[in-house]
Amino acid sequence: FRAISFGLFAYALFVGCATSKGHAVPDVKYGKINLNGMVYNQEGLPVKAVLLTMDDRITVSSDYNGRFTFQNVEPGAHALVTSLEGYEEYRTSFSFARPSEILYVSLLSLDGLLALAEKRIDSREWAQADSYAQRALAVSPKDSRARYLQAVLLSSKQRIDRSPEKAKEILLSLLSDGYTNPSVYLFLADIYQYGNGDLVKAAEYLSLYLRQRADSDIEKRLKEISKQP
Repeated sequence: FRAISFGLFAYALFVGCATSKGHAVPDVKYGKINLNGMVYNQEGLPVKAVLLTMDDRITVSSDYNGRFTFQNVEPGAHALVTSLEGYEEYRTSFSFARPSEILYVSLLSLDGLLALAEKRIDSREWAQADSYAQRALAVSPKDSRARYLQAVLLSSKQRIDRSPEKAKEILLSLLSDGYTNPSVYLFLADIYQYGNGDLVKAAEYLSLYLRQRADSDIEKRLKEISKQP
């Protein structure tokens, strides 16, 4: 079979050609044929219920095993768009010529994009981290984890275009939306203390942090701030 593979990684084309005594079997031209395919995620697992639209007019859905079929399709060049909540939309073009060809589609989920962004932050690859974070926000603009990572990237000292104030706006909006993870309070305390020199606000957010998580180092930091005039 011939596999047409695209998605997270670069195009991969595997061609199996039957031969006889060293001579390739001549190509056979087909009329309308069925095109089978499979959708999988970044972990190589099948993804069900993905809507796949070919040439803006034919839409099918992947089954429980990630498989799908476009029926009665003319061989040649085509465009494909995928759609599934929680996954990145993917647009590409491809071509096929035989019914033995299989279309493999690799999609990135929101969780996968966030994991890649965190990995790039850990390795200090800021441009790549920002790209993955933006892609995650495109999948889910209100996702609290993606917005938090955006704030982390905006406040990084290694970035030329860093903006702690924009990071602070994002963190405050997270609190307004009910996302009260302790890390948000600690992050805000850092910005107010080290970025703005506002010890009153820093102490306020450190106190909120300690209400949710016991931390002797943060308790010591809060006491030191409270002693300052």
